[in-house]
Amino acid sequence: MGHPLTLARLLLAFLAIVNVYRAATQSITTDEAFTYNRSVTAPIPRLWDDFDANDHVLHTLMCKASVGLFGLSEFTLRLPSLLGGFLYFWLCLRWSRRLHGDGRLMLLSVALLAMNPLLLDFCSIARGYGMASALLLFSFYQLFALPHAGWRLYAAGLGLALAVAANLTILVPGAALAASYFAIRVLPCAFNQNWPRVRARVNEIIDHMVVPATITAFALLLLPMLPAKREQFYAGSPDASFSLISIADAIFWRPVPAWYGTWFHETMRPAFARAFALGVFPLLLLAIAAVSAILLVRGMRREPENLDRFLMLGGLTTTLSIAALWFLHTFQNVPYPYRRTGLYFVPLVTLLSIALFVKFKLRRTGLALAGAVLASFLLSPNVSFYDEWIFDAGTKDIVRLFRNRENLRLAVSPFVDHTVRFYKHLYGMNGLEVLPAQAGRIAEGDCYLLTSDNLNVVSERNLTIRYRHPVALSVFACSAGRSQD
Repeated sequence: MGHPLTLARLLLAFLAIVNVYRAATQSITTDEAFTYNRSVTAPIPRLWDDFDANDHVLHTLMCKASVGLFGLSEFTLRLPSLLGGFLYFWLCLRWSRRLHGDGRLMLLSVALLAMNPLLLDFCSIARGYGMASALLLFSFYQLFALPHAGWRLYAAGLGLALAVAANLTILVPGAALAASYFAIRVLPCAFNQNWPRVRARVNEIIDHMVVPATITAFALLLLPMLPAKREQFYAGSPDASFSLISIADAIFWRPVPAWYGTWFHETMRPAFARAFALGVFPLLLLAIAAVSAILLVRGMRREPENLDRFLMLGGLTTTLSIAALWFLHTFQNVPYPYRRTGLYFVPLVTLLSIALFVKFKLRRTGLALAGAVLASFLLSPNVSFYDEWIFDAGTKDIVRLFRNRENLRLAVSPFVDHTVRFYKHLYGMNGLEVLPAQAGRIAEGDCYLLTSDNLNVVSERNLTIRYRHPVALSVFACSAGRSQD
């Protein structure tokens, strides 16, 4: 067996290549297409005439720059997300080496962080969640690293501002991270009544981190957020248990077309995901909260060691984030995270869980749990679709079937119209008329692009199926008069 550090680097290099391949080859999804159709094509003075939660501001601006410089393709639209993914992979290695050295535990940590299917999806798809999570992890690293140099505070503040600008979901954990760092740096001095040092540290944090972060965030978000309304922030889960289940499903219950209909896929995989969501996750979160509180109290008297400092800062950040989400949900009716909107928790809780098992010397339990998780990851290899948008996996292939048609009225299933319009622009299909569904009802067209939810239209309208995609299960069908075109 090779050196763990070499194996970790080879694993990350392989995953980076896989991400590049996915970005270049996979069909655009409806959310990516909506970003392009609404935001990337709009001139900046008019881009923020109104607000839409789909607009991840920093990510959108980078997409505009990428497409403007290199032309339009799936790859150029996804290039900013790819760069965020490369940053995330680098941080996986940095964090793992910082906490566990260069041995086998470091390799295990890298594998658990980098092979997570949910995170991998957002390291290439043209959405801001992966970039924002990587920037949050970057800021966390700067605040954790010693010594507490002023430039690290500047870097952390800038990283937090860019993370929030890349995706607004980072506002809660970003504020929690800043508050946790403030508490850890200031409270011990206050406990010892060293007031000159309290004032010096407060001023340092405000001057070097809070002020630069606030100015940067306002500069990037002021204009986009001016027309925003509260009801536009609708994405999320109605309760905490469903939130945990949604995140566990996104990680563990991945669609595997070859296993559709089998007992393992339909029964065992969702059961495994729910066991984690309602059993393992709550226990880990409670342990993280308890340990971070104990270490914070102990830290009033003496400087904690490397692993304890991480558990204290990371655990307090996670606990405050959960408390803030509960408060916002209870008193402001803000939804809990749902699947991708809770993405930032995944690397943080993964790192904290490994640290807990190491600290309390639960080697066998930790290895068994890590082995089960890695086995689940390895059973879900995928380079052909993005989990939440599997219905769009075949859209590119289907559009290519009629890209040379001079005139075609194409009726499509809900949401797919955004994707088809993207390819209409990419392929210059001026003769294509896209007919979106209205109130869920499929329009009348010459031909149809139907997702698996709308296949009843085939029999109802006596259509002839010309192509069925094996993964998405979507079909291209035509009416009798066009079936021979």
